[in-house]
Amino acid sequence: YGNNLRQNSRALRLGMSRLGAFTTLVLFDQRVSMWTCLLGLCVAIIASIKYSVMYLLIYLLWIGTTRLILTLLLMLSGHRIGPAYPALLYYNQIVGAMVKIYVFFRLDQQSWTRQNTKLNRGLSSFANWFNSWSSRAMTFSAASVFIAALLALV
Repeated sequence: YGNNLRQNSRALRLGMSRLGAFTTLVLFDQRVSMWTCLLGLCVAIIASIKYSVMYLLIYLLWIGTTRLILTLLLMLSGHRIGPAYPALLYYNQIVGAMVKIYVFFRLDQQSWTRQNTKLNRGLSSFANWFNSWSSRAMTFSAASVFIAALLALV
């Protein structure tokens, strides 16, 4: 996810005139999708707490139906798929969104598993501490704004 997010901001700076509308939309979607993947689940949880548990049940039915349809389409295209595949699709969506949010605020800590490389900027211990805590604060702030907006809208 790190390279994707890092290159995304560079590409968006090129502007729509150089990239075209579709490419710009795809790049913007990559940046927003980490939050939109969590939107349905969070709204369903908030609505079930505020109003009725039926909202969560309807959401779970929707997730089950859509993931089952996607699984059936994949089976029709010749993929071998087990019975847990619909649940794994949803798990991948939610956990992937959370990982992407985590990485988005920690791009300076990226390392590569295929190569023995890691950025060493030679920062003082205070600078390392400050980077770590500011990343946590930004993640917490972004998540808080997301939840606050949903609480206000639902």
